[in-house]
Amino acid sequence: MTDTRADIQRRVLRVLVGGQIVGAAALGASVTVGAFVVQDILGDDTPLGGIATATVTMGTAFMSQVLARAMVRGGRRAGLQTGYVLAAIGCLVAIVGVERSSLLWFLAGLFLFGNGQAANLLARYAATDLAEAHERSSAMSRVVFASTFGAVFGPLLITPAQWAGETWFGLATYSGPWLASAVFLLLAALNTFFRLRPDPLIVSGATFEPQQRMNLVQAVKTATATAHGRLALAAMVIAQATMVAVMTMTPVHLRLHGHEDVSP
Repeated sequence: MTDTRADIQRRVLRVLVGGQIVGAAALGASVTVGAFVVQDILGDDTPLGGIATATVTMGTAFMSQVLARAMVRGGRRAGLQTGYVLAAIGCLVAIVGVERSSLLWFLAGLFLFGNGQAANLLARYAATDLAEAHERSSAMSRVVFASTFGAVFGPLLITPAQWAGETWFGLATYSGPWLASAVFLLLAALNTFFRLRPDPLIVSGATFEPQQRMNLVQAVKTATATAHGRLALAAMVIAQATMVAVMTMTPVHLRLHGHEDVSP
């Protein structure tokens, strides 16, 4: 019996939801301690505590373009699994940075780690490949909502991951969460590789001709061509900056006030 387009779409959504939960847990388990690592390397009074989150964000922005091109050539599965695997490698590089107290190694790992965030973001578009026009927003919102569970669960793993890293592998305190993240990212990659079949982008028959593509400058010009577009872009930038600033500052603030261990 041949699966219908609707059957494949339901299966795709289940796979993507699972990947979002695991991928978001990986991000939450490690990014939270990124500022702590920078503080340990540069000192508690360093003004560069936010450089960890900034590096992940830069990696996400850059690699999202690379992964998107990979999807155009080889489908969603190729791009997503590549992103998760590269992010897992980034976790291992970050561990080297933690163990050596090397900011350069640590930031290099964080840049690669941005692949995981990029993959999670691009997975949302994969949810719309086979969705009917009136169901695209609903399909995307399900995948976005699923990431909430991972984002909440991930930080709760920090203390257990620290204990496991120190006890089982003799790692530094903040290496454990990165090792846990690497495991979760590999699970997300395996979930994508084995279960995202058939590939939704390929099944949809979507084609991308050269004339359909825009470079970054063209995209920005198009987005800012109208007042509504400029307002929307400004709102996104301000909201993102506010969110990242609060997320970066909060763990550092808690640590300085003696509340570093907040896991049950």
